[in-house]
Amino acid sequence: TGSGTQTAKIIVDGVEITDGSTTPIEVGTTSVGQPITKSITIKNTGATTMDLYGYRLPNGFSMKSIYPKTLAAGEEFIAEVQLNTFESGAVTGPIELYSSDGGSPFEFMVTGTVTGTSTDPGTGGTSSTAEIQVLDGQVDIIDGTSTSIDFGTTAPGALIEKTFTVRNV
Repeated sequence: TGSGTQTAKIIVDGVEITDGSTTPIEVGTTSVGQPITKSITIKNTGATTMDLYGYRLPNGFSMKSIYPKTLAAGEEFIAEVQLNTFESGAVTGPIELYSSDGGSPFEFMVTGTVTGTSTDPGTGGTSSTAEIQVLDGQVDIIDGTSTSIDFGTTAPGALIEKTFTVRNV
């Protein structure tokens, strides 16, 4: 929670959210494999354009909307925050919205619950966690490795492409 004049207004389900609120916004309850979203309106109540620098979401949530770089005076943006449903459990944590607003970051809590277990479509069995394999060419990238992936060297402004393969194992 920053200090200064706030021009960002956050609205959920028609209710204005107070910066620093510790009462979580309830996204809902759903089953494994059935993600749900909550609409969060971000409004610029100031007289000038507000720059949006980004956001931080707690583990278990993701942003489904394309987050704009700016909001003109009086403009609003509806962010769709998704409760991820890879595994069961309750998730709660802070959402932080960073901007040129004098009170940045704007922070509030969010919570949601995922029930059940996942079903492996290949075997019909159940599993509580998803498992993937990531390959750099034919090289398996080990989960948790601290070794960097070398993208090579290029001139400023030139692009380097690197292809990774992600497999559901």
